[in-house]
Amino acid sequence: MKIIFSIGILSLIVISNVYGFTCKNDGFFANPSDVHTYYQCSSGVSYLISCLAGLVWNDTEKMCDWKTVDPITNCENSQQTNCYKTAGWSTDGTIIVGMDSERGSDSQHLSSPLGVFVDTHNGNNVYVADKDNDRIQKFLGSSLSSGGITVAGGNGVGSAPNQLDGPVDVYVDKDENIYIADYGNHRIQMWPKDAISGITIAVRNDTSHGVNYVTFLYSMFFHEKTHTFYLPDYFHGRILKFTNGSNNGIIVAGNNGDVSTFNSLDGPTSVFVDDCETLYVTDSGNCRVQKYVKGASQGITVAGGYGRGNNASQLNMPYSLQVDKYKNLYILDTYNGRIQRWGPNDNVGVTIIGGHDFGNAANQLMYSYSLALDSEGNIFVSDLGNHRIQKFNILPETITC
Repeated sequence: MKIIFSIGILSLIVISNVYGFTCKNDGFFANPSDVHTYYQCSSGVSYLISCLAGLVWNDTEKMCDWKTVDPITNCENSQQTNCYKTAGWSTDGTIIVGMDSERGSDSQHLSSPLGVFVDTHNGNNVYVADKDNDRIQKFLGSSLSSGGITVAGGNGVGSAPNQLDGPVDVYVDKDENIYIADYGNHRIQMWPKDAISGITIAVRNDTSHGVNYVTFLYSMFFHEKTHTFYLPDYFHGRILKFTNGSNNGIIVAGNNGDVSTFNSLDGPTSVFVDDCETLYVTDSGNCRVQKYVKGASQGITVAGGYGRGNNASQLNMPYSLQVDKYKNLYILDTYNGRIQRWGPNDNVGVTIIGGHDFGNAANQLMYSYSLALDSEGNIFVSDLGNHRIQKFNILPETITC
């Protein structure tokens, strides 16, 4: 949870004039000698201001914030404090769209929502691939319940540059360009910020079943750091990697015959790629999650793999996953109606959301398809069977750092 202080609150904190700090311009500045304080410059005069107890100055966000442990960037040494090891979330979700669990095409409804994405760089705005309405909906992070704004598609089903045909996934980069897995048109579309039409940046080649052929466009992952798309090829049991702008894919996981071995996949549905280019794949047919370090041809099972079931060591058709900066896995265990968290090196998962059978109650899920985390650790779920998006709030008191 981030704390933003108003001027009224600042007046309650001790403020002193500081003559040792030179103001180059007005605004807020870090104090290099003490992370618990910061400088404010006004009309060329500097003031030293203290954050409330337990908070530190975040110079990027220009605000007092909770102290966090930065992730290790050395890919060969991933040892770090796991601040979310015992984190918990609200039992009941808050519905941000689809309150009545009915299909619809207005701003307060969806029809078969699939991919959900949270833009953590630009105010935690939420984007949803609204499949049966052939559009991408945007929900403002500052007012999530105010209704969706159509930012791509919404011009009827079709293949024209301003149309979509059953979009299944969405990604938004730091510049707010929108990337869409356009299922019915077998293509990846990029809609520049505020554009009224899209540009095709990858398309399926129907002339062969080679590495540029994805039979069923289930989801996508865009690795912004390397400008690379990763596409699960569900029916061919493999993950394809496409450099931005190329229609020729490279097999980076799976496609090895026997679907139950460590170097094979059976019905992969989603992929997550971290900053070290480690791949995590929901291997739905084998009810497990496989991890592939960069360049590896053989995967390591890091969740599930004990047959189909609902005990703590099992999964049942996992559809989607996210990995946080502490290497915790958040797995949408779709046919068990729950979200499981598996910490690094854990042998069993912990149910953090759902697990109460299928239904439309606030603590239930129904054939959920995708999940995403915002910058504070809140979890958003596209609850496909209920045509809604739910937000489950993280409980700050359960974070250990």
